[in-house]
Amino acid sequence: MGFLDKAKGALKELETQLDKAQKAAKDSGISNPEIGKLASYQKNLKVVNKGAEKLGGGHAKAETPSSSTPNTAMQTPASSVAPKTTSVKLPLAIRKEVRDDWDAKIPELEATLSQVLGVAWTIEIDAGAMYLYALETDNMGTAAKTRPGYVLYTYIEKTITNLKEYIVKFGDDGLQELNTVASAHVITMAEATAPTHSYAGCDIHEGALRILFGKTYFGTNIDQATNISNLPVAINEAGKAGGSSETSLDFDARTGMKNDYDPKIANLKAQFEKILAIDSITLDPSFEANYNKLLGIEKQSDLPRNWQKHLGAHTFMYFEALAKSLEDEGFATDDMMQEGLQDVMEKMEIKFEIVDALQKGTYSETLPEDGVLYIRTVPKYYTSNIRDVGKGLVALL
Repeated sequence: MGFLDKAKGALKELETQLDKAQKAAKDSGISNPEIGKLASYQKNLKVVNKGAEKLGGGHAKAETPSSSTPNTAMQTPASSVAPKTTSVKLPLAIRKEVRDDWDAKIPELEATLSQVLGVAWTIEIDAGAMYLYALETDNMGTAAKTRPGYVLYTYIEKTITNLKEYIVKFGDDGLQELNTVASAHVITMAEATAPTHSYAGCDIHEGALRILFGKTYFGTNIDQATNISNLPVAINEAGKAGGSSETSLDFDARTGMKNDYDPKIANLKAQFEKILAIDSITLDPSFEANYNKLLGIEKQSDLPRNWQKHLGAHTFMYFEALAKSLEDEGFATDDMMQEGLQDVMEKMEIKFEIVDALQKGTYSETLPEDGVLYIRTVPKYYTSNIRDVGKGLVALL
């Protein structure tokens, strides 16, 4: 006989005994309050007995194999997600918050991230390790201590917003550059070690895009970590270190060329052809050679900050200044002057070079050599007195 059957039998026997006791109480003249107590006991017993019968009926067919091992694993409701992104034992309240506000939302974040970047990206962040940083934060009111999952979600949400802004500014080239240098297609987080990222920043490390934060500033300035000021710098530095393209030019230089040189050079070329009365001319910017020249002496010179970004613009300015000087000196309206320049420009080419030293002049020089008209400058004066390029050329012909 099973436990439930024995329990029901005992309850039935007890009910019978109470009936007898109640009758005996009446026959013996026991006070009405005592009889009332017995009646109450009997009523409660009937309720218990009824519940036992229902319980017994509901489990009448249940069987537990005596040879099986009990399953002691915690059962998680299908609608919830157990914390899975932590290597640290968290307090129960924090575990639940991480589960609900972070782990459960990772798939959605990864899907959005992958859609924005055009290829599959994943998120690999140890929520437990981040919580330990949250406990050290200097900001006593920060949500990082009580809602680390929400803070992590906000970091990624802001990163996605910043990535969209980056793509709007740099287009398909910028997107391709990011996916190339961040070849692992993973977002991670880490403590910043460089002083430039005291509060928040980002870099590309071992093929992953890392969101950085100061040791005691987890959860501070979240939107700045990957903003339009920090993200392009991280991508550019990774490109320089890893050689993200077939050219030696970094992303900043290539972007500057695309924005500040390529759209305007065709019209300037046509202007030179009109000034010199020739059918076609070649303008050679020597981008890679000049870039490598400047890069080689970057630490020993006073080059402008972010000179790579302006390589395209400054190169265009040199050609533009020469065209202006040729017009000012009358080449556009004088056949003899046109013929004189054509004689020393047999290759119909103008080339811009950055060299170690000039033959004539201090800031720049414009000299015909071997059928090419050269515009030259030195690193020290690369951005100085550009408007003077080509002046006095007539005296050299």
